[in-house]
Amino acid sequence: MCHLAPSNSCARCSCSLESIIHALRDYPHSSQVWFDSGLASQISFAEMECVAWLRSIILHP
Repeated sequence: MCHLAPSNSCARCSCSLESIIHALRDYPHSSQVWFDSGLASQISFAEMECVAWLRSIILHP
């Protein structure tokens, strides 16, 4: 059983639209992991479009 939520909002932080990019980058605890890793300081973390953000992480670790 998947236990999917009945709405599209994030049950943990009440973001209006939960998405993969929210879970990986924009969710407060996820973004803290990125900042603690040092990778977020090398890129314009929250301002990049999803594909550009992923490409930057993969190509410039």
